Amino acid sequence: MSLYYVNECFLLCASIFFLYRTYKLALTTVSLLIIHLLQTHTSEYVYLPKRNKSKMHTFYQTIHNFQKIQTNKCSPFASSIVLALFSYLIKAQSGEYDGKTNFEIIKNILNKKMILRKITIPEGLSIHQVCELLNQCEFLDGAIDNVPHEGSILPETYFYTRNTKAQVLLTKMSEAFTNVTNQLWNNTDQRRWKNKNDWIIFASIIQKEAKDEEEMGLIASVFINRIEHNMYLDSDPCVIYGITNGKSHINRVLKQHIQINSDYNTYKKKGLPKTPICNPGLHALIISLNPPKSEYKFFHHRQINTVFSKSLNDHINSLKNIQNT
Repeated sequence: MSLYYVNECFLLCASIFFLYRTYKLALTTVSLLIIHLLQTHTSEYVYLPKRNKSKMHTFYQTIHNFQKIQTNKCSPFASSIVLALFSYLIKAQSGEYDGKTNFEIIKNILNKKMILRKITIPEGLSIHQVCELLNQCEFLDGAIDNVPHEGSILPETYFYTRNTKAQVLLTKMSEAFTNVTNQLWNNTDQRRWKNKNDWIIFASIIQKEAKDEEEMGLIASVFINRIEHNMYLDSDPCVIYGITNGKSHINRVLKQHIQINSDYNTYKKKGLPKTPICNPGLHALIISLNPPKSEYKFFHHRQINTVFSKSLNDHINSLKNIQNT
């Protein structure tokens, strides 16, 4: 009989024997010894599934997951049984673990050192879009029952472990936003805004109106000038949010859209809209806290750049020039 089969049978029989024994301490010790001697190299991470009512199903799935990462030709199935048995006995926490060898994986399991995954929340998404992004993530768990208010989570890259509750991660985003906005608000001498809510609403408009961070300052100055001169904000993103509530997108605002009566129709209602229209990023928040000054009151986007104008006539002439080209 070849050494391969001898080794295979020995480890398999030893695993089965210890599986039916009640001496867990001895079993754990022997399992660790076998794992240490094998020092099998692995190809990737292993996922330990959550325990459910069917213990055997969970155990079998764990064996299967360990077997998938074995790169050696000697006793992959037997070593997978031992690894799964050890994980089961120590009640290993569900999650993803990696290591160059089986023994390194076991050390990470003992230390609860799981693989961290990441998800990036882009600036300017509505809270509905953020929740959709989390719900589509296959490594997050559970439904979102408590949806935060619009403009209350911080767009950022977040790290998490597999099977983290989506609601828990969303709460983390809300806490991050609260911490950042409190710090900015308390560490500034600005007198532009009477309260934090108006500041965040304004920042959300700047986030949606600007094509990039470089032009946020000038765009913020335009809307500040409109507010100070008691003008309508005439913000298309506000109108769109009033129609879609952040659940869909309208590529172009038409005449029929600006006739709609809404708390967000800044073509018919002066001042800021009722709530934020998205979740603004850090740069928009900082710019909006103390907007730079300019004489511009109008702007329009072009493919290459954004054109700013000081008067309505200049603005109209600029639009005509585009139409004639």
